[in-house]
Amino acid sequence: MADAKEEWLNRMTEMLAVDPEDLLEIAGMFFETIEERIDSIEASGRAGDLDTMTRLAHGLKGDAANIGFVDVAAVARDLEHQGRKQEVTNLEEQVASLRTATRAMQTSLDL
Repeated sequence: MADAKEEWLNRMTEMLAVDPEDLLEIAGMFFETIEERIDSIEASGRAGDLDTMTRLAHGLKGDAANIGFVDVAAVARDLEHQGRKQEVTNLEEQVASLRTATRAMQTSLDL
């Protein structure tokens, strides 16, 4: 698991031109708020407020992509696109996938 963390740190610190410590701090802040963000996406989707769900998914997609969390970004992108079409399918499965991708990233980075 340390290898995945080291690879991620090397790739992203070079790409973003930041210190590894700063990147780890940013990732930590991402993970501190992720459950609340996913809960908000789920709640707005269940309530039929697809505009809010789309906006929240878009924000999460961007934040995840900016720090190299591509699997999280991909699921958020799918939710965003469905929200824009006003046709969300399998919200529960997608939210579960979002949680799984987030936990997998957090575990692989040992954060």
